[in-house]
Amino acid sequence: MICKANLLPSYQANLIRAMLGIRYQEMELPPLAEDEVLIKTAFAAINPSDIAFIQGGYGITKALPVVPGFEASGTIVETGKSVPSGLLHHRVAAFVQAEHQGTWAEYFIAHKDNIVLLEPGFSLSQAAVLAINPLTAFAMLELAKQFSVHAIIQNAAGGMVGHWLQFLADKASIPVINIVRKESSKSRLEKAGKYVLNSEDEDFDDDLRKLAHDLKANVVFDAVAGDQTARLLNALPEETAARIFVYGGLSGKQIQDIDPIKIIFRQKHISGFNLPQWKNRMTQQDLQKIYRQLQKYGEEHPELLPVQEIVNGSDVKTALKKYIKNMSGGKVLLRFEE
Repeated sequence: MICKANLLPSYQANLIRAMLGIRYQEMELPPLAEDEVLIKTAFAAINPSDIAFIQGGYGITKALPVVPGFEASGTIVETGKSVPSGLLHHRVAAFVQAEHQGTWAEYFIAHKDNIVLLEPGFSLSQAAVLAINPLTAFAMLELAKQFSVHAIIQNAAGGMVGHWLQFLADKASIPVINIVRKESSKSRLEKAGKYVLNSEDEDFDDDLRKLAHDLKANVVFDAVAGDQTARLLNALPEETAARIFVYGGLSGKQIQDIDPIKIIFRQKHISGFNLPQWKNRMTQQDLQKIYRQLQKYGEEHPELLPVQEIVNGSDVKTALKKYIKNMSGGKVLLRFEE
């Protein structure tokens, strides 16, 4: 099958070069495997992971040229032999990572286990940002509960994962210390009565340490890495066993300046969190049940699935520029539906 797609010819550490290299052109999709579905794309999301991917800085690289994009919504128009025929014409959200080609195209292929059946009336634009961030927050909160969490610290709290984690933690009556970089994000969270600190403030480290001790924070979710991982570690109560889960690298820098004494003698643990690995431990029945609940929350609280702008799918450079300019302002979507 021939369709139009955004093709990345080479990975470029320089983001501007990576963006300028993408070409919207015709490509041929491979035949479906028996456990795959073909989806006509409605909207495809742009996420921080997509930006890291086109720079060659993500944990996954693929043979070039390649279509970027890990997340989208659309309608199933063809099914593989082992896929129930009843899924044909279903509206879905999808998470595409292991597959060769991504979602920034008129059509894309997804494994049957990586699709989310949408409830009637759930919008395709909101569905384009359903598959990754809300489930990431849900999974991280479940992980925190395994370690008898007293309070959570999270950075990048102005983004969608941060919004969802705070929302779900509220439902579980778990305090969250939110770390942001923008005063607008800080003001929003303060008005909502949440714990929030700006990492750019002069007294940030002292304030974080005091708040972490007061709330006995013992689980941290780190989307930034770089030197902030050590700052988070240093803020944790000395007498409390605590865990930092690194799930992103927004700083673009390696983790550094970790005091090994804290790891050896202070019961501090640093590990990674990867959503696909967590998903692989779940049954499809359980995942679809979780996604039904997340859709319900999204319908009741549309601010949890913010879309700041929708751009024509052929104009990916404009879409990327808009998203990079305001990554905490909601997702920018590529529109492919007619």
